[in-house]
Amino acid sequence: MIIKIFFIGYCLLLFYLYKKKSVLFYDLSNFLIFTLFILYQSCFVFEGLDITDEGFILSKSWFMFNEMWQENVDVIAGSSFFGGLWLHILNEPSILWARIGAILLISTNFTIIFILLKRYFEIIKAFIVVFIALTYTTSPTLSCTTINYNNLPVFLIVVSLFFVYKYFDTLRLHNLILSGIMVSFSLFSRFIFAPFLFLPVLWILIDFYKNRNFYLLRSRLLYYLLGIIIGSAIVLSILLITNSLTTYLTSVKELFNTAASSNADSHSSYNLLKRYIRDFLLVSKYLFFIFLFLLFFVFIYSLKLIRYYKFLVLSLFTLGFFLYIFVETYFYIHAYRYIILSCIFANLLICSIIKKINYNIFLLLLSSLYLIFFSFLGSDNGLLMPIYSGSSALAFSLSVLLLEDIDDYFIRGHHFNLKIFSRLILISIVFYIIFNKRADVYRDLPRAELQHSFSSEVLKSINSNSYRVKHIDSLIVNFNRLKKDEHTALSINSNPMFYFLCNQPYYLTNPWFVTVADFEEKILYSAPPNYFILTKKNPRNKNWHLEIEICDATDTTIYNYFKNYVISNHYKSVYQDDVFVIYFKESSRN
Repeated sequence: MIIKIFFIGYCLLLFYLYKKKSVLFYDLSNFLIFTLFILYQSCFVFEGLDITDEGFILSKSWFMFNEMWQENVDVIAGSSFFGGLWLHILNEPSILWARIGAILLISTNFTIIFILLKRYFEIIKAFIVVFIALTYTTSPTLSCTTINYNNLPVFLIVVSLFFVYKYFDTLRLHNLILSGIMVSFSLFSRFIFAPFLFLPVLWILIDFYKNRNFYLLRSRLLYYLLGIIIGSAIVLSILLITNSLTTYLTSVKELFNTAASSNADSHSSYNLLKRYIRDFLLVSKYLFFIFLFLLFFVFIYSLKLIRYYKFLVLSLFTLGFFLYIFVETYFYIHAYRYIILSCIFANLLICSIIKKINYNIFLLLLSSLYLIFFSFLGSDNGLLMPIYSGSSALAFSLSVLLLEDIDDYFIRGHHFNLKIFSRLILISIVFYIIFNKRADVYRDLPRAELQHSFSSEVLKSINSNSYRVKHIDSLIVNFNRLKKDEHTALSINSNPMFYFLCNQPYYLTNPWFVTVADFEEKILYSAPPNYFILTKKNPRNKNWHLEIEICDATDTTIYNYFKNYVISNHYKSVYQDDVFVIYFKESSRN
């Protein structure tokens, strides 16, 4: 509550500075918006706990520097590496510290977007629009506040774009080297970001088409290539020093094998393509309704009606359109995110038809669309990924600011101000965020119910519902009481957070996605785990304290296998409550 009051006070201070000290406001705008981003996210950083996705990321990042380097060298190794570096600044597991790192990363990312935009648009408008972009990015249903393989690669690409922009602004070639290094790091963080190698090259080639200077083309490409080589050399050195290059190459090979795998795999090319086609059709549907709304709006606006009646008809129609959006979102929680993407494309289509776009803005616009269309490749979240990762923020901000920048448009001799559409978009997002913020905690209950604090040190300052607090605290206390350094543990049923919370290395190579094949292969040459931690309620369900469901249908076979395994191999239940059960057996091998 104190931070929320402070945030409101800070917003009032910003308003005062803008109105009374405008020169100071503009001079300090970068710092002011960075601080605003931090304060806004800090209002919600203490609320909720997800033991699935958040636990998966934190366990991988933490144990990459604690006995399990080889197990975490994969196609997202860079994300675990940089996330692990942040976690080890404090050098002890802490959920709050992990979230602080994510807040700083996201705030820096959006501040850079603001810096790129404020040169071409009114600062106050860029300030407001980029902030609203941050609010919808940090308010999806599928998100966790960590440095992860979604937001980190996007951040590195935005930094790379910033250096390309700096080069064209100053013509200092070292910026191209830095851009190449950032792109290399983004690939290390998420290998599927390989297409972004060509994004700075696109800027260089477009500028060559404009200027026809072969000498500049060659030097620019060489300096950018040098940056790629330096970044790749750093990554290669890390892999060679840690003797993990073969492991990394194997994981890249497995990525392609998965893409070519059976239709049963959610990341197979077939299933991904189905998801992407479905998403594009959904965006197209909303795009159609948006243009239908615009056409009707323009038609009514151009009629020779008394101003009062015209205003009444337009207001009722606009209200009806917002009601349609509300109903769509009520029945399908992700609908609003697809509508945001549709608004981006609608705005850009309008601007491309009726506005001559500045050359530098065109380059930014092209980059923003590149970010959207290549950042979701390989993800089974489809077109929602640009919302969750923040890769849509630049395109959204540009599309709204460009629409704001259009002078009155003439239709049948009538002045038509297109700013009304950009402002309707912003107002609708603000209302949606305000309405949705009460319950957008990832895999936890609405914020009003998150009033209980954990007592465990690793969860210090984090609040959740009383049921979750009671059982997770109890699991941590009892496992830490039982475990010994030489003991091994395997958590079953979507509880990868267990390893991070108890600082317990995981038995298999993956803390979450456990397979029977991996387990049976491991016990051929290693002793079975001393502990099995079985979760008796489905952690993927945010209402797991109210549900009798044990696990997702896809996890049932695996859950039953391990439950039968502990029983048939005479493991003893040493701790049990409504949610968790710990089974123990001394190792039978040396």
